[in-house]
Amino acid sequence: MSNQKKILSLQGLRAVMFFLIFFFHSDLYLDRYFVFNRFFIGGGCLAVSVFFVLSGFVTGLSNKKVHSISEYIYYIKNKIGKFYLSHLIFLILSIPLSYYFFLHEIKGKVSLILDLVLMQSWVSDSAVWRSYNGLAWFLSTLLFCYLMVPVAQYLFDKICEGKQKKYLVLIMIQAFIISLMLCFVIQVNVEYWLYAFPPVRLLDFYSGYVLAKIYMEHDLIRTEKVGAQKYTIFEVLLFVNMVILMFAYPFVNVGLRRQALYFPFSLCIVYLFAIGKGRVSKILSMKWVEGIGNNSFYYYISHQVILKWVFKIYERTPFIANRSFLIDFLLVILCLMLTISSQKVIDCFLNWDKKSM
Repeated sequence: MSNQKKILSLQGLRAVMFFLIFFFHSDLYLDRYFVFNRFFIGGGCLAVSVFFVLSGFVTGLSNKKVHSISEYIYYIKNKIGKFYLSHLIFLILSIPLSYYFFLHEIKGKVSLILDLVLMQSWVSDSAVWRSYNGLAWFLSTLLFCYLMVPVAQYLFDKICEGKQKKYLVLIMIQAFIISLMLCFVIQVNVEYWLYAFPPVRLLDFYSGYVLAKIYMEHDLIRTEKVGAQKYTIFEVLLFVNMVILMFAYPFVNVGLRRQALYFPFSLCIVYLFAIGKGRVSKILSMKWVEGIGNNSFYYYISHQVILKWVFKIYERTPFIANRSFLIDFLLVILCLMLTISSQKVIDCFLNWDKKSM
């Protein structure tokens, strides 16, 4: 299988996961309706798990080694540079939405500083790690995972090489034990410790990293013998499983559904669509789907702020008194269009700025 095909199918998977997160955060509009409360409410946590595993997988797949401090600094600057400007723009746009928190609470000013330096996910207070653009905690946690890449490389080279499958199973067992301990023993602020705390999310990231090494030893000849039809069946079954997991979300312990419930699924879906031999992979490799996947990181950063601003305007219209599913759904679609188009506006501005220099 070519690298291009592999990347296209994974980028398409990113697009699917973004849509799940987007509709999960459409609760301002859709939480009144059965379709949201019994389906999309489970999509957000699942997609976040896939994103962490996929980030680790792509990092492991790149096979780049960090050999010196200068290379390490360049690597981190390059990673931050890809998203920090968008993060800064939507952080600024989110301040008026939390103006009372910013003006009248010390915690609001501290939270803003932590958001600026991407350290908010290290504070367990939800008023801090979910402050302003509430999704930026993901960037804070992901940055820690990137900072730990040299450690991941060292562990793999010294301990895991030749034993990838064994260590992947051990990581999964460790994640499940942590989930059980937090759910039934500690029982305090479980949502934060399993969902946003960087060292715990490092398990997702590192499992993706190890999975990439397993994938790189994948038997291509054996894959060809399986055939596209069987891979299509596997892919469809995984999507059916995803729907079942999303429906199960409201009925599962808050701790288990924040990590352990989705961890095995995330590994399976990333691995299968990296192989990319089924017809579902071909659909995910379509140009327009791939395009959304390529920009999914930006859309992730921007969409919740846009959803909140549009709802704030909506609240000032007479339609708010007689809300209907059609109006609410059309506003969600409008927010989706604004999310996608805003990225193009920022790109045009950056390109114009470069040309004028």
